[in-house]
Amino acid sequence: MSSIICAATSAASCDIAAGEIRKKLEGAPKLVIYFAAPSYDQDELAFRMRGAFAGATVLGCSTAGELVSGAMLENSVCAMAFYDAAILRAHAAPVRNIRNRDDVRSALRELAGAFCIPPERWGSERRVAVVLTDGMCAAERMMEELSSSSDAVFIGGAAADYWKFGRTSVHCGGRAFSGGAVIALLECANPFGLLKTQSFRPTGKMLTVTRADEETRVVREFDGVPARDAYMRALGAATQREAEERFMRNPLALMLGGDPYVRGLQRFDGGDLYFYCAVPEGARLMLMEATDIVADTAADLAAKKKEMGGISGILNFHCAHRTMALKAGGAMQAYADIFRDIPTAGFSTYGEQFRTILVNQTSTMLLFK
Repeated sequence: MSSIICAATSAASCDIAAGEIRKKLEGAPKLVIYFAAPSYDQDELAFRMRGAFAGATVLGCSTAGELVSGAMLENSVCAMAFYDAAILRAHAAPVRNIRNRDDVRSALRELAGAFCIPPERWGSERRVAVVLTDGMCAAERMMEELSSSSDAVFIGGAAADYWKFGRTSVHCGGRAFSGGAVIALLECANPFGLLKTQSFRPTGKMLTVTRADEETRVVREFDGVPARDAYMRALGAATQREAEERFMRNPLALMLGGDPYVRGLQRFDGGDLYFYCAVPEGARLMLMEATDIVADTAADLAAKKKEMGGISGILNFHCAHRTMALKAGGAMQAYADIFRDIPTAGFSTYGEQFRTILVNQTSTMLLFK
């Protein structure tokens, strides 16, 4: 039996869906991570999945699309099971209120107790933390708390609901809840790898944030000019409508060590520009230009596979905007085919975590050797 196995179902009822996943994921997995379309009753599905894998650590969340080896799906549940040869230990802890530092610290204490290791000593080439957050809640403060309290590597994504912006949920302990997060600490049998891939190239046009409100993710001015006007000028857009139509192809990005960390553009409000994650005053942002998602992802994954000497499984936290771009370009299957020969599960997110930084229009991947 393989050390990592993936499964998916489009069965409409939660009990049948959980039963089908259970049949496909044979044996006694140590860890099960699943991603489910919002068409499912999230509370019932969390209960059913916990019951189906009573001896395992089980966690999941709602999505804006599901991904499993060789297929990009809708209205389905996909799951990945990890066995003893892949995962030595795993424990998941809920953060009931993502804005409450005490709740974040409580989750860290629970994980520390389960592993008998304090958070400041979690850092290891075989120890990694998967984070699933409510996509309707800003996770910046929580990630800051995790960064200051632990030396672990964090990776994950924000739950979604197919662009309805109603209820997104995370699942832990047989319960689905909103407004919070799940943190799962994993000790892998082999060293893990991380991949952050995005399909944009820098244009060389830089904007400096001179007035912003991080809490509401709004930038009011770039270089002392209303943000809308500065962005339109950098873009060379004649009208606001033209600029809005180019948001997805021309986002802005923090450049850290020459690597872009994309800040997705949401909307104009007067002269203000709203983002999908916070941008602080003083930040310098590069105007980006879209490239080929399929070609870029395939090349980045091939390079990582060579570096690691092989990959036995992938958790793919894949931005919903990337899914939209793939769908518009008729490239959904071409993207899915990249993962055809590697056990892969993932979902279309409302934002991605990479280490302690939030990004947009990106895929962040946890790679198992």
